Amino acid sequence: MLLVAFDLFDFIRTYATNHTLRGNQINKLLIMQ
Repeated sequence: MLLVAFDLFDFIRTYATNHTLRGNQINKLLIMQ
């Protein structure tokens, strides 16, 4: 059970990191225009 919780937390952290990086790229594009 604990191992599953850690896997889920790692997945959420990875998704959040990817989402944040994508958001930063979009913000840079908007600032350039």
